[in-house]
Amino acid sequence: MLLSFALVALCALGLLAALVPSLWAFLPICSDNCDDPKFSKFFDHTFTGAAVVVGGEVIAVGVGGIGMVVAGVRRSVLWIWPAIGAAIVVAAFLVALLIWINGIPSGH
Repeated sequence: MLLSFALVALCALGLLAALVPSLWAFLPICSDNCDDPKFSKFFDHTFTGAAVVVGGEVIAVGVGGIGMVVAGVRRSVLWIWPAIGAAIVVAAFLVALLIWINGIPSGH
């Protein structure tokens, strides 16, 4: 029960963390620079990063859930599968962070 709650909490907090940076994409909409290529790059990278995080969470839940079921049937260790799922979420966040950093407009 506690493990299920922890997995749901991990996914919910990860989704929230993925959506908060995407709110930055709406700030430039208030100005007149919509035709600027820097804005398009920033906007695209923001949502691509959010999609990477959500995709990583979906994969992590699938790997963790299916792995735990298979491990339960085989009566082997269960703890490894949530750990692998958490590692996938962390990796997805790191990849998204690199995408977001690449999308930040420079002053040039």
